[in-house]
Amino acid sequence: SCSMDSKEVSLPLIHEHLMMPWNDLRKGDCCGRLEAISDGYYCKSCDVFVHKRCGDECSEFIEHPCHSIHTLKLVGGNKIKPGSHYCDLCGKRISVNICYHCKICDFDVDLYCAKNPPPEVIDISETHHHKLTLFKERIEFDCDAKCGKSGDGFSYKCHECDLSFHVDCVWNPEEATHLSEGQPPDYSDGKCRLCGREIDELFYHCYLCNFTLDMHCVLNPPRQSLLELKAHDHQLTLLPRLDSHDHRMSRTSVLGVLDAICGVCWQKMNWTYGGYSCQRCHDYVVHSKCATRKHVLDGKELKGVPGDPEVVEPYKIIDDNTLQYFSHKEHYLRLHRNGFFWEEFKRCRACTHPIDLQSFFGCMECDFILHKTCAEFPRKIWHVLYNKRLSLVTSEDDIYECYACQRMSNGFRYQREDKVFDVICGTIAEPFIHPSHLHHPLYYIPQVEERECNGCKELASHLLTCIEDGCGFFLDFKCATLPQVVMHSIDDYPLSLCYGKDTNGKHWCEICNRETDIKTWFYTCKDQHDSFHIDCEIEDFSGIMPASTIDVLSKSFKVMLNNGVSRPFCSSCKSHCMYPIMLKRLGTSDTYVCSASCLSKVLDPINQIGG
Repeated sequence: SCSMDSKEVSLPLIHEHLMMPWNDLRKGDCCGRLEAISDGYYCKSCDVFVHKRCGDECSEFIEHPCHSIHTLKLVGGNKIKPGSHYCDLCGKRISVNICYHCKICDFDVDLYCAKNPPPEVIDISETHHHKLTLFKERIEFDCDAKCGKSGDGFSYKCHECDLSFHVDCVWNPEEATHLSEGQPPDYSDGKCRLCGREIDELFYHCYLCNFTLDMHCVLNPPRQSLLELKAHDHQLTLLPRLDSHDHRMSRTSVLGVLDAICGVCWQKMNWTYGGYSCQRCHDYVVHSKCATRKHVLDGKELKGVPGDPEVVEPYKIIDDNTLQYFSHKEHYLRLHRNGFFWEEFKRCRACTHPIDLQSFFGCMECDFILHKTCAEFPRKIWHVLYNKRLSLVTSEDDIYECYACQRMSNGFRYQREDKVFDVICGTIAEPFIHPSHLHHPLYYIPQVEERECNGCKELASHLLTCIEDGCGFFLDFKCATLPQVVMHSIDDYPLSLCYGKDTNGKHWCEICNRETDIKTWFYTCKDQHDSFHIDCEIEDFSGIMPASTIDVLSKSFKVMLNNGVSRPFCSSCKSHCMYPIMLKRLGTSDTYVCSASCLSKVLDPINQIGG
């Protein structure tokens, strides 16, 4: 630590002695936490350090929304013993001798939570598919976040999945940054993501992203751009994320990599044998036989051929909350943060799914909407099922069938020649982590014969596979991309994906009234008394944008939500249309279609769906 200024200041609410401005990286004796900004005040005689923010912003009395019935008073010194009180907002032991206190209710709040109270309910849909509720009881629990550590304070709980999380693992206010000390978590590589150096003592870490920064890079961040370099004539720009450029492989007679794993079949390789290796990623190697498989090799010799062009971003950033998307340049899109209201009738133009609880970019002048995650999908990709680069196509006029999951859609797609993938299947990458099989990652390995999918129990050839010996877990792309939560198509309450139950007895789908095999995956409500066929909730037309018009074999149809007071009759099966989305033939008053099989019959005599 070092002195900033010799001029002493008085902070009578926090400490009895005069203090001098100071810079220190240790925990503050004010809130008991590490702060990103190390400015503060120090009493040399008592060895007390106070963060500048805590010292400058605290008041003797506060009206706090979490305890609105009484005023809270700042107490400290001999009136409170460190470790003898618990914060009634986060459940943590107050490790310092200062806090806000209500004498009438014996209610205590530490200085940090007084400024940053944890919300009662949060949504972290990028990590967990249900809302999390703050459980205000001090219990012992094992955190289900990546930290894996036990806890004994308040926790955020998912009551549907029976999971518990440390407050700090799943919620951090945007303006607050936390330091950690000691060793990085075991699952990380122990290195700073900016400079690549080994972490030593103090560091910043995000458990959700597995992102770590050392103190050197925090206090001395690299410049955003460099110009007038001796080594290069053009300006260089810092890319604050991992480089996603594709790398070329070259043949080598001796791999020289111990304990190597083939990047195609995911089996061990003998380092003394030859194979293909990446010159930029030294630990990425592939068997010669695997690298020359038809689905891997495109047959082009790249020696002497210039590299692929630079990756083009799908959007231009206007400001922190605004962007211009490449296919919607006429208007700007504004970011809307995660909400607490299920947005069923707003749909993403890319994946065509409801916005639900996710953050999204909405056009400031029209109804163009993209999930935040979908807006970030790259414009060009490689896919495990195809050995040529695919391009993002954003036209919504044509209906197509995804090569991976065989679902119909008219949303954005990745396409080259006759191979078409919807954006959800198109962005599946290895290793693939699925909530039904969290203990092992999944990989695509070509199968000699069809295998049974663990989700739907149907045979499939394109499968994501667990490579652990004796595991035998397979998942087809249709089941791998099912939404974890959907809204009931009739009664408007959330349903969660259940990964099957090994029980006896008969169960009936609440939509079609046919028997449900609950040993396969199905959707269910919170108490799991009701079951719903996946095909009844995610039906044939669920991937087609409502209110759009599609052409099938030169016949035009309007895509409609089936949410009227009465349900129309399907022109083919002569039954009421029971599914959430249906088609209506343009130019007619009563020609409705409820499913893909019924559509093929309506298009008779050609008994198939074309495009």
